[in-house]
Amino acid sequence: MIRYFFFLLCFHFSIYASEVANCKDVGKNESVTFFLSTTKSGSNLITGCLSAITRKPISWFTWGDSILDPASKHREHISYNRIGLPLISDMPLLYRTHYEFDELMQVPSQHNKLIFATRNPKELIYRKFLILASSSENPDPNFIIEFLDKYLKAFDVFDSWFPETRFIVFYEDFIFDDDAILLRLLQFMDETPEFLDDFLEHKKEYLSRLLESYKNQHTNNSGGASSRGGPKPIYYTLNASQDILRYIDEYIQWKAPQIWEKYLKRFQSSLEP
Repeated sequence: MIRYFFFLLCFHFSIYASEVANCKDVGKNESVTFFLSTTKSGSNLITGCLSAITRKPISWFTWGDSILDPASKHREHISYNRIGLPLISDMPLLYRTHYEFDELMQVPSQHNKLIFATRNPKELIYRKFLILASSSENPDPNFIIEFLDKYLKAFDVFDSWFPETRFIVFYEDFIFDDDAILLRLLQFMDETPEFLDDFLEHKKEYLSRLLESYKNQHTNNSGGASSRGGPKPIYYTLNASQDILRYIDEYIQWKAPQIWEKYLKRFQSSLEP
């Protein structure tokens, strides 16, 4: 009985270990594109549009190379092909992730590409805060620090990546010039926009299907609460305290001065008291 229990324990551990190793194996390949994004920064919108233009599936970093198996259960996941268009390839267009920072840091960045999608941190902070605590007007410093510490880790990954194989896109830029940015992303990925004309012709319909797909994915969990009720505002800080906004800027400047200067200073709040 003890030997049987030990056998089961070893069996389950070996499965877990193989899944972890399989996840890391993705980064050992060459010419793989990783898509790192901060949450609520348009990642489903951007990747869905790219998939519609290329007709290639979307994978997640945690799925590893198992996604290449035609029998993989991951292919049934709604994010694999959000719009439901006929796909022309089994090879994923990219591998998405939100939080696998340590794993990405181990990827040979000179031979693999990284797209980083993010957003004005102040908008993200207030967006999350208003969802969790709608009765209050402004987040406290502890809430802000906890959020920013994780937010800035993604920038550490991007900033450490080989400069020639990385691309950053801010949600604020994408929503105002999406077609131009999509073309730049395709060029960066060495992807031919074979179905671009079809995408542009049916763009309104495809974007509607993208939103519906995301809503359906989160119907039964709290993670999708912010996706319900149609499109959301771009700006959540219109009525925010200027003192709080300046505090956010000051914390980033103190915590990550180089990241502030290179990427986030563009969002600096007014210096007026």
